[in-house]
Amino acid sequence: MHSPLMLYRLMDAFGQPVYLSLVEEASARGAALLALEASGLIQDTGEISMPLGKVCLPDAERQLQFKRLIASQQSLYQNVIKPPPI
Repeated sequence: MHSPLMLYRLMDAFGQPVYLSLVEEASARGAALLALEASGLIQDTGEISMPLGKVCLPDAERQLQFKRLIASQQSLYQNVIKPPPI
C-alpha cells in the first residue's frame, strides 16, 4: 500500500494487524497465483510463500473512535430507512 494514511485508517477501522508485503506488484502476483490455481498447475495458493515485511498494529484509541462512528452511522441509517414515529 502506497499511502501510509490509508494503511493506518484500514487497520484502525478493522482492528486487525496488517502484514506488509515485500512484493512490489502484489496484486499482479495474486492474480497470477489464482490463474495457476484455476488452471490446475498448483493445488492451493496457500502453498506459495509470500515474503512479508513489517507488521503494523492498529491503535486501540483510534479503533474505539471508529467503533463509535460506525454505531452513529448505523443509527442514522436506521432513522433514514425506518424513521421513528411522529
